[in-house]
Amino acid sequence: MSSKTAHTIVLALAAVLPLFFLSGSARATEPITITILTLDNRPPDDLFLKELAAVTGVDVVVGFNASMASTADCVSLNAAVAGSLVGSRTVDPWTLSPPPVRPDALLHFAVPRVEPTVADQNLAQQYAQVRESMNNPDVQRRILAAIRGESDPLQNSAFDAYADRIRGWLDFLDRAGYDPDRLLITLDDNRPGPLSDGLKLLLGKYSRHVHDGTDEGMMLLFARALRERQTDLPTTCGIVWTDPGDLTAVMPFEGAMVAENLLSMADWLGLRVSPNIDLLESWRPVLWINGSGAQDDRRAESISTVCAELGDRRVIVADIARTNMGDSVLIDTWRGGATPPGLIGYVGWNTSSNALGSALALWAATDFAYFHGADPEGVRAATETFLWARLLDDYFYQAKVRGERRDLLVAEGGDPYHLTPEQTAEEEGAIAERLTELWREMGQDMALPLRYVAPLDHTGFIVELPWSRLFEVALYPTDDRGILPVIRPAE
Repeated sequence: MSSKTAHTIVLALAAVLPLFFLSGSARATEPITITILTLDNRPPDDLFLKELAAVTGVDVVVGFNASMASTADCVSLNAAVAGSLVGSRTVDPWTLSPPPVRPDALLHFAVPRVEPTVADQNLAQQYAQVRESMNNPDVQRRILAAIRGESDPLQNSAFDAYADRIRGWLDFLDRAGYDPDRLLITLDDNRPGPLSDGLKLLLGKYSRHVHDGTDEGMMLLFARALRERQTDLPTTCGIVWTDPGDLTAVMPFEGAMVAENLLSMADWLGLRVSPNIDLLESWRPVLWINGSGAQDDRRAESISTVCAELGDRRVIVADIARTNMGDSVLIDTWRGGATPPGLIGYVGWNTSSNALGSALALWAATDFAYFHGADPEGVRAATETFLWARLLDDYFYQAKVRGERRDLLVAEGGDPYHLTPEQTAEEEGAIAERLTELWREMGQDMALPLRYVAPLDHTGFIVELPWSRLFEVALYPTDDRGILPVIRPAE
């Protein structure tokens, strides 16, 4: 990208951002605190919530102590997956009982997945039988019948354990008696088919909002809590997509129907989605869904077309083209000269449901910041930090660096899911250096609107592998982990 083009992009961004804050400072209110209880401390959920809170200026208290349930504004029972993710969760769901929550609290419940991530190889072999048989519609119907209590046990220990687990959580919800409109239920990675469809029908008794996914549930809780504290609510979110096929594409290995999940999440937030962005307020961000509905060369052309159509409108990108990483076609097209000048947000992590939900939460957070924002520069700094962290994590780390480090570690006889303390420290340093290198390479041909995050130096930001495995990484722009962001101006 030429220096002239980069200069043009920066000027365009500078022109559009003030529109976002034109009347925000006039609506300043008293400080708002939102308390979120989550029984799953899996990264990057905690970091995501802090970054979103920094955008809004809201004080968020995130806790992992069940004693907070009676006072928390939002309660996420994400630990429902603990029993089937024994290698990565720390809470035993069978020890939980319905917590005494506030009558007006917002609640999230995650249904455990069919296919677990486990550390115990014997347990992994046991569940391999479930995984291999789950495509059999007859088996799925039998599990649903067992969950309903309409049949005898399946006489298979793995299937019976799964049915018992789901049935136990249905009983949990029934005893708790939550308001169906304030309870969000997600299916953790259950594949499309009779089992998933049947579970959604069963769960409809308890909630009006049931969709695939898990981790985005906490972000959506926070987003709805924000909207319930905002009087001038938008009713429509404008969307564009890289290819029409993206909205109905099923992501490999995750079972998330994009259109169904998008509509369910929007409904939870009281929004409708519309492709008619020219009819919407010019300052409100547009949600760009980048999926995999066409071949790479055709998608590159579509990406450039979308950038041209957006003009200088502010945009938040939900990158769902690939699982567990950002899309190289999208980033390479941006680097080739089609960077959207109004880019303020990017999410490309994990599953499409997680990416869509987190992008919608960021959309709600920026809208809230406009309405209440008394500190435009602070909001811009926080928004930029979120963009910085997600590009660095979701694309550069997950799509580039993690595979490199994993292959090197395995070649040396290491296990990327179980690092020793020495390996963890070594990997954190190597990841920081490699990310710095890749970020600088991108800076030569892609003009991102970064005004507050200083140029990357591997000694100037923090990389952590909080669970001593390569899958989750936490990135901080400074060594202050308590309040995000703490930004130093670029020199």
